[in-house]
Amino acid sequence: MDELKSSDVEFLKRLNRKPHLKARMEALLNVAEAVVESGEMTADEVEIQLRQQVMNLGKDTLQSWAISKEKTIADHMAGTTGLKKHGKKKSTGTRHSEE
Repeated sequence: MDELKSSDVEFLKRLNRKPHLKARMEALLNVAEAVVESGEMTADEVEIQLRQQVMNLGKDTLQSWAISKEKTIADHMAGTTGLKKHGKKKSTGTRHSEE
């Protein structure tokens, strides 16, 4: 077996910290290996499978980013004074003026 470079080890550590990303990368690798091993898939089938895996990777990455961003903003807002988290509305609206 080839010896791992320090950059490979660092990459694996980073990947292990993000299990959803690791699972998507493994699925992408599985498709790539299946293509080589089977040789029975058409180019269109390969393209469809690869596109699906890349779209899933993008969706998962964006969701992870959005959750992280939302938490960061919520934490920031919680530390800001003068803002109410929840409160009852005191006004019933503006009265219409009669002409």
